[in-house]
Amino acid sequence: MKFKLSLFIILFLNFSIFSQWVQTDGPNGGYSNEIVQIGSELILSTSGGIYKSIDNGINWELSVSGLPCNIKVNALVEHNGFLYASISRNGIYFSNDSGKNWNAINTGIDNLTFYSLLVNDENIYAGNANGGVYYSPDNGITWIDKSNQIGNIQIRDFILFNSKIYAAGTSLFETSNNGDTWQDVNIPNLKPNGIRAMTAENNILYASSEGIVYISSDNLATWKESEINNSNASITYMTQKNNIVYLTTSFGRYFYSNNQGQDWTMVQIPKTNSFINHLFINNNSLIASSSSGLHQSPNLGVTWNNLNNGINSLQITALKKNNSNIYAGTINQGIYFSNNNGESWVLKNNGLDNSNSLAINDIFFLDNSIFIATGNGIYKSNNNGDSWDRKLDPGTNKSNQGLDYNNGSFATGVSGSGIYISIDNGENWNLAQTNGFNTETSYISVKIHNNMILVSNQSGEMFVSNNLGNSWNNISITSSFHLTYDFELINNTLYAATSKGVMVSEDLGLNWSSFNTDPKFVKDILFDNNYIYAATNTGVYIADKNEKIWNSICGSMGKLATTKLFLNDNTLFAGTFDSSVWKRNKIIGNLPPNEETSTIGINKVSLCSNSSPVNLFDEIGIPSNSSGVWSPTLNNSDGEFNPLVDAPGIYTFTFDNAICDCDDYLKIEVSLDGQANAGVNSNITLCNENTSINLFEKINGNPDINGTWSPQLASGTNIFNPIIDKQGLYTYTVSSSSCGTATSTLNINFVDKPNAGINSNLTLCNDNASFNLIEKIEGNPDFGGIWTPQLASGTNTFNPTIDTSGTYIYTVNNGSCLSTSELNISITESPNTGVNSSITICKKSNPINLLEKVDGNPDLGGIWSPQLNSGTNIFNPSIDPEGLYTYTINNGICQSTVELKITLTDSISVNNGFEIDIVDFSNANTITINNDSKINYEYSLDNISFQASNVFYNLNSGTYTVSAREINGCNFFETDVFILDYPRFFTPNNDGVNDVWKIKGTLNLEYNLYIYDRYGNLLKKLDSINDNWNGNYNGNLMPSNDYWFKIVLENGRIVTGHFSLKRS
Repeated sequence: MKFKLSLFIILFLNFSIFSQWVQTDGPNGGYSNEIVQIGSELILSTSGGIYKSIDNGINWELSVSGLPCNIKVNALVEHNGFLYASISRNGIYFSNDSGKNWNAINTGIDNLTFYSLLVNDENIYAGNANGGVYYSPDNGITWIDKSNQIGNIQIRDFILFNSKIYAAGTSLFETSNNGDTWQDVNIPNLKPNGIRAMTAENNILYASSEGIVYISSDNLATWKESEINNSNASITYMTQKNNIVYLTTSFGRYFYSNNQGQDWTMVQIPKTNSFINHLFINNNSLIASSSSGLHQSPNLGVTWNNLNNGINSLQITALKKNNSNIYAGTINQGIYFSNNNGESWVLKNNGLDNSNSLAINDIFFLDNSIFIATGNGIYKSNNNGDSWDRKLDPGTNKSNQGLDYNNGSFATGVSGSGIYISIDNGENWNLAQTNGFNTETSYISVKIHNNMILVSNQSGEMFVSNNLGNSWNNISITSSFHLTYDFELINNTLYAATSKGVMVSEDLGLNWSSFNTDPKFVKDILFDNNYIYAATNTGVYIADKNEKIWNSICGSMGKLATTKLFLNDNTLFAGTFDSSVWKRNKIIGNLPPNEETSTIGINKVSLCSNSSPVNLFDEIGIPSNSSGVWSPTLNNSDGEFNPLVDAPGIYTFTFDNAICDCDDYLKIEVSLDGQANAGVNSNITLCNENTSINLFEKINGNPDINGTWSPQLASGTNIFNPIIDKQGLYTYTVSSSSCGTATSTLNINFVDKPNAGINSNLTLCNDNASFNLIEKIEGNPDFGGIWTPQLASGTNTFNPTIDTSGTYIYTVNNGSCLSTSELNISITESPNTGVNSSITICKKSNPINLLEKVDGNPDLGGIWSPQLNSGTNIFNPSIDPEGLYTYTINNGICQSTVELKITLTDSISVNNGFEIDIVDFSNANTITINNDSKINYEYSLDNISFQASNVFYNLNSGTYTVSAREINGCNFFETDVFILDYPRFFTPNNDGVNDVWKIKGTLNLEYNLYIYDRYGNLLKKLDSINDNWNGNYNGNLMPSNDYWFKIVLENGRIVTGHFSLKRS
């Protein structure tokens, strides 16, 4: 018995790292070319590869095994049941099994492109895209350049006619010797573009040039012209069937003539304006290949339907989502819509009635409206694309490129005109200013953010406007030519997707730098948190914004050229250059991505343990003879899973042929979910003090839920309470409606819980001695536990100088139960009091800061013992005694002490070498202490304040004790000096102020002083005893006037001067 369920990736997102790409079912169509037939099979060449149909074109599947990556098929030929295909830049490939497998026949031409092929038996002719012809005489084993006379002419078509080979180029060329020589066939009035296509019927050769068919029925001796009904038609292909000649043109038309070209009848294929590239005619059925896909008529052109089911070769030019709806714009087939995550697509072209309007360049959603930029203007739909109305006509031969909206404004580019702005939700548009902006070009990308518009063009330029297009600045990358396809502004960093990699600017385009050194051709970028996805011409890549390393995420998509990216929830969608739309699960793990555990559309098969074997090839829907390997390996190599011997899990089948160096694989998850699983017999030991536990979680083997316990637990559920429930044997029973009943037993034993103590706190000083940490845990813990983190000693010994602060967990485990306690340790740094020191100080030295004398840079804030007289750190040698002083700092937790031994030494009096110079009797009295020794001294006039200068300025009169003290020693000098001065005036008016005149500073100094009037008459003699004059002479008041004096000092010094007597 088995149960099968198809689950999408959304069920596995929490487990999946990355998933395989799968191609969505469309949009169908794409550039289609030749159709050939082998037996009942049809083979089709497209821009996205080669397809095969076994039901006359109703369904198609890709058939590219052995072909290169990212192929473009330029020509496909069938000859005698063999297929030959020309692949761009890869030469010629050959298939002998109807296209199932391909092999290169391109020795020497493996890098060339051929636009045309002709096979005749073993002879192959190939028209080189660069001009000339290559020829193989042995079915592609060897190749010879046969470009004589036509080496610079591109050959568009070949035909075998009357045993000669004819090549269509700028003229018609003929060879009868396998291309050794080529002759120009003269066709009168041949159009300048030469011959494009040819066919032959009943010995008549038809050669087309523009809208003319040249016809020769006499082996090319003469020609007649036949003009088709539309002279402007460009003929792309010619063929014949049943005596009817057919030719194809543009605008979805082909013509036929049943009278050897005398008249032509036009057939219009409905709902396409594309070029018709090829016609395949089989009885009354006709299939027309066009640049938009296949069109089939069962009645030779009367009625038509499309035959694109399975052909996913469209070029996606725009890819956006609106809620759950996805819209894909194409290069020439209009816009498609999907509301089921790409499982199906619907064409939404109603109203896009001009062929240019089917070229979709960009898509934008605003509220409930959809806007598209097309080759024929801006269109708007208010009904999810069911109908379209044009809102902006770009003008004749002009198109809209780029479309964006932000903050109330639309912006779009119009080729050859500039940027148009709409501020009313797209109803009206105005051309922005063009000053400084290149309008003579086409545009690629237009982005708008607030008032900033970013524009890139086909000339490799970039422009920015910061005022909604009123002015422009050129921000082009000047290092080399870059085409920029997309802008993204992330956190003020501007990213540009260019033809030479992703470029980054931190200053909005003033300066640019490369994202990394891997310059891929990037068409689109997408950001998802720190990840950046890039759509490139070699597939999709992902990088971390910080690590900046591209990681390929190719898988089953290979390295297809991709054009557009977007995320729909957790699904990544990629539009391609020629393979429509692909999707995969987004990357949610680390980079580089690892192999995923599930993939989109993964099959899940559920079996019973006694189920019959199943074939996993059948379960994933591929043939059992598919070439590849299963991982893990199955016991049966034929892909058979046997529940009795194979383990459940995820099985991956990896195909042998990797796609472009990317593994292609499918996955299936096999489980025994149908079998009742009670787990396996188990034993547990519980602590008798444990809290309640879920007993179900203790059964090994991942048991099923909703089982029963015997004996029943007290809770009546899976909850076991050691305090209530007893130890012993418990049986768990679970039933399955499809696979029976299963039981397992759980044996429960109780043990006592060890004692790890109780949570504690401990504060230490960093200079404490090591100690046993267990002794600091409260609660008398058991020995034999371990510490987390481990102590530096590896034991219980804690060393504060090595081990750090933090929470230490002590765990005691008796083998069945464990107990923990936490010890929170805070280590405080002990204060720095310096190191023990000693100093010697002169008794006459200045007071000093003792902290400056302690070595080791001690901290502030301590106290001295014994206390200093200053009450601070200042030691005064004249007051404080010598001895041993201790300095102590206590920060509240730790205390440190240092000793300072102080010795006082007597000062040494010296007198020799000192001389005192005095300037007095002046307005700037000074004392200068001169010293002729080389000893450094400091100087003072009061034995208190000392200075480095030996000069004292602006002194008052009086007696001064002059001192000199050796700076780095104990020598000192001391003497008394006098500053003499006199008052410049006096006012003898008996008011008690300045009533007498006398010499200042004469204390204990013997002198004689004489006072004269202005005529030299002696008025008064004074001395150290009679030392003042009251302004009288012989009992008479002397008048106000100047008076003169002369003083003779005891040392013989004589000083003269004058002063004023003032009376009021």
